[in-house]
Amino acid sequence: DLKLQFLYFIGRWAGRHLPIYMKRMLAFKSLEALTFDNAALRSLPVDESKNMEQRQVRGACFSLVHISPLEKPEVVGVSEDALRLLDVSKDDEGIAAYLSGSKVIPGSVPAAHCYCGHQFGSFAGQLGDGATMYLGEITNASGVKWELQIKGGGLTPYSRQGDGRKVLRSSLREFVCSEAMYYLKVPTTRSGSLVKAQESVVRDIMYDGNARMEPCSVITRIAPTFLRFGSFEICKKRDPETLKTGPSVEQPEVLTKLFNYMRESFFKDVPDTPTAVIEVFAEIVKSTAYLVSRWQCVGWCHGVLNTDNMSVLGLTIDYGPYGFLEHYDEWFICNASDQGGRYRYGAQPEVCRWNLKKLKEAFELIPGHESDGADMEKELAKYDMYYERFYNDLMGKKLGVVQGGVDETDPTGRPLNGFCNVPDDVPPHVKTLIDEFKRTLASTYSDYTQAFRSLSSPNPLEELVAAAASPSAAKEALLLKAKSLRLHVDPMQLKMILSMPHMVAELNNEANTDPKIVFIREEAMKLEMVGGVLMEVERYKEMDIADKKKVDKLKWEEFLENHYDKAAKVPNHAEQMNALNPCFIPRQWILQEVIAQCDTNPQPLADLLQRLKTPFTPSPLDDVYRSRPDASVVVT
Repeated sequence: DLKLQFLYFIGRWAGRHLPIYMKRMLAFKSLEALTFDNAALRSLPVDESKNMEQRQVRGACFSLVHISPLEKPEVVGVSEDALRLLDVSKDDEGIAAYLSGSKVIPGSVPAAHCYCGHQFGSFAGQLGDGATMYLGEITNASGVKWELQIKGGGLTPYSRQGDGRKVLRSSLREFVCSEAMYYLKVPTTRSGSLVKAQESVVRDIMYDGNARMEPCSVITRIAPTFLRFGSFEICKKRDPETLKTGPSVEQPEVLTKLFNYMRESFFKDVPDTPTAVIEVFAEIVKSTAYLVSRWQCVGWCHGVLNTDNMSVLGLTIDYGPYGFLEHYDEWFICNASDQGGRYRYGAQPEVCRWNLKKLKEAFELIPGHESDGADMEKELAKYDMYYERFYNDLMGKKLGVVQGGVDETDPTGRPLNGFCNVPDDVPPHVKTLIDEFKRTLASTYSDYTQAFRSLSSPNPLEELVAAAASPSAAKEALLLKAKSLRLHVDPMQLKMILSMPHMVAELNNEANTDPKIVFIREEAMKLEMVGGVLMEVERYKEMDIADKKKVDKLKWEEFLENHYDKAAKVPNHAEQMNALNPCFIPRQWILQEVIAQCDTNPQPLADLLQRLKTPFTPSPLDDVYRSRPDASVVVT
């Protein structure tokens, strides 16, 4: 009897799934019922004046603030998985009001964090949360503590010339990428919701004088902590270049309290001993190397790697003008303000090492640890080794020539076993294979993400050629690269300087680290690169699609026959590669299209959020989301 069979299967399904569903429902709390701990405010010095005037905040790590309510908040998108970290349902009726700041969650204590930062290599003094507000810390039903923030909640003492608001365009980008990185197995802060309002603010997107009104919005941010390298720079002494100091320069005891809070809360395996600062720094060096190796492997560029945008836990934090690689380019620059290319894709490992050096200098100011510098320098010297091993190991796995699966991760994307297991160095032939793959990627302007997936397909050559850019797309990418290689010296003047014999000798002396010589050396490198790029542009002007496909086929045949096919693969390498190489990333043009619609139609954002959850599994939507052959990177 079909009816009895149907009832039987329904009963089995209910018996298996309903208990799980009911358990989840019972575990959910309303936002109003959350229990806040707020340990940071109990443990650290707090400015309790609630004075929102822009000012130097001395002797404090946080300032209590008033949230500025938004007008008629409306939920645009939610991340069910992120909200579940707080035991909050995606259907909670309080999301629009409480997670926009229009109402204050009972028990929360809104505050803004005081920190400093080196921005583009120069110490900027006090910065702080200019639009972000700490709400408090919540321990969920599993016993895990999370810090809850909102971004876009209004003015704080650290807003500087800003208005404390965020707009829908930038909020959506951070909301989406925070969740995308988690599913891509990259350590990250999380984002639970995106709420928009009817009110608008003026923004000049490209900083070109063409300002327009944009809708205000607020996102929820979730992490164990949002402490960053710049948190420890608030006691920095006068900088010899900018002449700025940290706001608490005369109160180094603040650093003692901040470090002790951080160690006791987030580095619990480090005991309170005279070497505690060195041991914590060693862990931060390792976690930072792991983090940037994941960025480089997935092909992601942060764009604003200032010390105030570096997490002490090795998390991706503060998503601004980020971008994923379309084609492989070490000089990919996703930030229109980065005129020198300091934060370009290929420079990220070096910049993170530089930022760690600044954290080391800040730690040396902790009372009683002034002499720890030499030991911390030894730990910093291990950074390059850590990075190379993490990077080569994962790249080898992505190419199917190093054995290993996906790291088991916690809800921030960090490995569950911590960062203790640094991989062994890969053999030289694996490094050669990685370099040859990247060289072929760059010369064919192939899609970075698609090329990895193509290698594990039944017809790799055919798919690799298909992943290569058309002549017009390659030309457009080259012109964008030439534009990003901005020279700060007139080319004619630079050529004249480079013709001076004594200057040539100084520039060729790599040991000469005089800032002026380093600057001219970098300008000369960029001038040479621009010349090469423009020559390539001319070559692609004369090339049609059929001709380029022939050239690309020859290049990929050479890579496959002389390198990849000869490399020993691990057992079940195709399955391993598909588990490590995404077939979907939130590309810039996809984000632009969702942004264009989300103010009136939230469905494209909901579809995108759903697709983010399974980036390693093909989907029928991938044909819609696949890279547009002539799409250029739009930085907003």
